Amino acid sequence: MIADNQVIEQIDVQYPSRFYKLLCHGNVFNIYRVIEADVNGQEQSNVLPAGTFNNWTQGWGNKFTLTANNFKANPYAVRHSSVESFGALPRGFKSMSLDKAAELINTLLTQWLQTKH
Repeated sequence: MIADNQVIEQIDVQYPSRFYKLLCHGNVFNIYRVIEADVNGQEQSNVLPAGTFNNWTQGWGNKFTLTANNFKANPYAVRHSSVESFGALPRGFKSMSLDKAAELINTLLTQWLQTKH
């Protein structure tokens, strides 16, 4: 059986161009949501300590979510139209780049896979 970190290393080495061609804020956000739902379920079942997901995404989860979802934050690669993006952005808000989002999601994915033995 291959360990989770070995699978990630194989993907990074063998398929990097395929992976990066699939990157957009929407696809990266979908990965985020799957992990969030699973970890929250594990927290509720006491498999993981309460607050695990928030600890993993502390300092970037809200910025990432706003960048991925709000047209005002990211008009060129957002999941929702200008009609669906309500409210003003926080003062001084700077959108998260796709490169930074992918880097953080990669770390989140690694943390999540480590919980799957």
